[in-house]
Amino acid sequence: MVGATPMKLDLTAHVDSEGRLTSSFQHQQVTECLKSFADSRCRIRIESSTRTLDQNSYMHAIFAGVADFFFEAGIRDHAGEKITTEAWKMYFKNKHGLTKFVNLHEENEPVEVSVSTAKYNRKDMTEFIEKVRHDDLILDSGFYVMTPEEFKKGVAREAE
Repeated sequence: MVGATPMKLDLTAHVDSEGRLTSSFQHQQVTECLKSFADSRCRIRIESSTRTLDQNSYMHAIFAGVADFFFEAGIRDHAGEKITTEAWKMYFKNKHGLTKFVNLHEENEPVEVSVSTAKYNRKDMTEFIEKVRHDDLILDSGFYVMTPEEFKKGVAREAE
């Protein structure tokens, strides 16, 4: 393989509790790719994929609770209506979420915008949720944000 161009592999895979790829096809793909780098240096990056569904459910439960709590406390939007769960999510994303810069027009400066939480990896989502849980608005209001463990137990109880 001397002189051959090494392969590039971008693979989303599931790893079992023992740290093994769950698909023999995925294992074969990784092995073939590594062989293409024989006798050379390569960079291997392993990272978690996007946030989990449990994390997403937990985040939405937090914002639903925030919406209910502040509505009961008399906090309304400009029309006197309940501030929606989605509006609270956008508020906290703007305050604590990941951002990126986009060019809306060639001649303009890049604009900073929030990144969709669907694009967050597990670490990003955990950090975002923790920032929301410890936000001054939340802490000063007296609203209690359940821990992830409490949320899991509550979801398990509801399923029974």
